[in-house]
Order: sequence, then C-alpha cells, then structure tokens
Amino acid sequence: MFKITFFLVSLINGQQEMTIGGSETYATYESCMASAEFVAQNSPQGYRTIWECTKAG
Repeated sequence: MFKITFFLVSLINGQQEMTIGGSETYATYESCMASAEFVAQNSPQGYRTIWECTKAG
C-alpha cells in the first residue's frame, strides 16, 4: 500500500497548508502517482501542490 501526502503552498505568502488528501492510500505506486499528478494539475488558483507517495506499513 502507498500513502499520498499533499501540501498546498500559497504563491502569495509561501506558507504550506496540509490538505485532507494526505489520508488516501493506494494499492500500487503507479496509482498513487496518477492521483498526485491529477491533484497537482487541478491546484486551486494561487496555490502550488507539493506531493509525496510513500510506502505505508
């Protein structure tokens, strides 16, 4: 299992904000990466997404 962690970074003040997406787990690393790329492409206006997929357990 792989767990994804997202951070939204404000481009205005540079502060990181943890989002709820940090609790999602996936069976494969590829699924985790696909989800991360989707979220990164759909970041809210004025924010940049930083993500990380890590092995859970």
